[in-house]
Amino acid sequence: MKDGWISIHRSIQDHWIYPNREFTKLEAWIDMLLEVNHREKKVLIGSTVIKVKRGESIKSLDTWGKRWKWNKSKVRRFFELLKKDEMIVSINEKITTRIIVCNYNKLQPQVKRKRNTSETQTTPNNNEKKEINNIYRGFAHLKITVEENEKLLKLGYNQQKIDDIYDRIENYNNNKKYKSLYLTARTWLKKEKSNNQRMDLIC
Repeated sequence: MKDGWISIHRSIQDHWIYPNREFTKLEAWIDMLLEVNHREKKVLIGSTVIKVKRGESIKSLDTWGKRWKWNKSKVRRFFELLKKDEMIVSINEKITTRIIVCNYNKLQPQVKRKRNTSETQTTPNNNEKKEINNIYRGFAHLKITVEENEKLLKLGYNQQKIDDIYDRIENYNNNKKYKSLYLTARTWLKKEKSNNQRMDLIC
């Protein structure tokens, strides 16, 4: 293997060059690296909350198959192939399949890149700096500003709950249909609060 590595931003999945046909094995593997969690989080499936660690995914075989335009049997055979080569570990959960990418921290190291002063750099103008500093969270085509995040806090939600909602929206398969991360997060938070209040009344 050649030395060195490159980083690929997850937004490439929204680019026109990303496969819109049946995936090859290589493309499926790269897609897995892009789709597994980059940090630990909790995911709600039905009425069950599941903790998913960094380098793991709890997408079902059907979900992977739809992404790659494969049938369920082909996905299962591919996972078996990866397991034999010690690239992944799969664990059958009650409602889904947990995939763990082996050596994920080596494949996607958490490092802060230091700027090389010898590199040619483009200095952003004041407006660009202001826009960058004003973004609280962003993924794919969705972004939320610091001010919008503050609005959610003023509605009575704590930051941990808000961040959890951002994570769930990011992992939601149909998030491409959303145009505003702020409005979507506010709707999801309101809906979850309403559901919790109903559960309290029942209990």
